[in-house]
Formats: sequence, structure tokens, C-alpha cells
Amino acid sequence: MDLELRHLRLVKQIADAGSMTAAAERLHLTQSALSHQLRGIEACFDTPFFSRVGRRLVLTAAGRRVLETADRVVADVARAEEDVRRIAGHGDGVIRVCTQCNTGYHWLGPLLKVFARQHPRVSIHVAVDATDSPIAAVVDGRVDLAILSGETTDRRVRTRPLFRDEMVAVISPSHPLTARRWVRPADLAAEHLLIYASRPEESFVLTQILAPAGLRPDRVSFLMLTEAIVELARAGVGIGVLPRWSIERALASGGLAALSITRAGMHRQWTAATLAAQSDPAYLTDFVSLIIERAAPARSERRSA
Repeated sequence: MDLELRHLRLVKQIADAGSMTAAAERLHLTQSALSHQLRGIEACFDTPFFSRVGRRLVLTAAGRRVLETADRVVADVARAEEDVRRIAGHGDGVIRVCTQCNTGYHWLGPLLKVFARQHPRVSIHVAVDATDSPIAAVVDGRVDLAILSGETTDRRVRTRPLFRDEMVAVISPSHPLTARRWVRPADLAAEHLLIYASRPEESFVLTQILAPAGLRPDRVSFLMLTEAIVELARAGVGIGVLPRWSIERALASGGLAALSITRAGMHRQWTAATLAAQSDPAYLTDFVSLIIERAAPARSERRSA
């Protein structure tokens, strides 16, 4: 058999990296050694797998076919290796995790040290590049655990509820709206909104609060930094919309006010998603339990209950 697993991994790494230099760094090889290995595979089939277009490497038809197999087989082998370790009872393992909402990385970090003490032989890799498509990443085998800032009906994944958090309007104490106990979607739409998102379609405020009411904001700024939103809101530049747990310290200092959105409040249900087609290793279940027990939003929810 000419096509081996190492060949599939090599082609996949080059395709993912987009250049021989970047792929060589990922594989811890010299560029000349990587080029030699690629030429060897291509010689077996007497056809190139990549064409050079400017500085980029573009897959040929043969290369695309190999990559299709690599995407499936490499992930399957990785899962098989993990299952064998688990079945053998070695306790070794890797958890590749991503969160759907970038605020998740604020509270995820502190949990990693706690988990490392509980499971010293299990490493956790944070897959930030899967943030935009977490369910697809689970199904494709690129991550083992996706932490969703909502719920899903996709039957390809197994879900477990984690916690709820409340999204609140964050304003200067001198803002006229502080006279109220809560604000309406129309109140938000009339303000300069400071939103923690990179694109409109990623915004809970725009998609879950304003859009259902048929509203669009007069002005919106997308800021991927909680501290920036807090300081701009404090200065009266606009109204931020953030999870209540993320601004507890700022609220305690008295330099900031927070109002519920609608009388009932606007809440998100966070969910853990893993691949339904395979059983979760015990250490992965333990990690999810740790999130439920120790994550900052979960602790905040219990205090406010």
C-alpha cells in the first residue's frame, strides 16, 4: 500500500498551513526535509499534490482527494488512539476545547490549573480557531468539547447544560436610564451600543434582543475587550452589553451601573457539546463537572439565585 497515515498527515499539514515554511514549523522539520518527503509521495503516484500560485500552495485535484481522506482518517485515528488509552486505563488523554463566545475564555483559563491538579496526565488544548463554528469542529473531530453560549438541537452532538448568565446594560451612573430598574430593547436601539463581538451575526444583543423586536441600533461599536467596554460606558460614551458576572468588580466599585434588559432579564443558557457517536472519557466528564461547579458565571448564578 503506497498511501500511509504519515502521508495523509503531511498533506493535511501543508494544506492547512498554506506554505511549506509554515508546515515545516508545525511538523518540526526543516523545509528541505519536508519538500523531500512530499516529492517522495508524489513520485509514488507520478502526480503533484500541490501547485505553486505566487507564494501560496494550491491543492491539485489529486491533492484534494488525498486531503478529503486525510480530514476523515486523521481525526478517526486520533479518536481511536484516545479511546485505546482510555480503555487501557492509563488515564492519559487530551481535551481539545473551544467556546462559542469569546467571553468564555475569560473564565476557562483559571479552571485549567484546577483540572491539571486533578488529572495531571490529561492535557487541555484550547482551540481558539474553532470559536466561529464550534459544533462543526466537534463533528469534524477537531475538538472534543465545545462550550456553547446557547442551546442546540443538532443530534450529532451530546449536550449537557452548564449554567445561565444574564446579559445586562452597562452604563455610567450619571446616565438618565439609571432612574429605571430595567430597559427595553427600544431603549438600547436608541443608544450608542458597545458590543462584545467582532461581527453583527455573532452579537447576542443584535440577534437575540433587537432583531426579534424588529429594531436596529442607531450606532454600534464592536469591541473585543471587556475592559474597553467598561471604561467607555463609565465615561458615558455609550451603553455596553455584557454578562453580569464579568463586571461584578466594576459594579462593586460604584463607578458603573447595570440594568436588566426587559423586566424578566435576558439570559443565556451555556451548554457543553461532545460527539454523540462516541462515549465521553471519564476525564472529559470530570472537566465538564468542574465547569458547572467552579466556572465564574456558575458561581455568580448561584450567588444571585
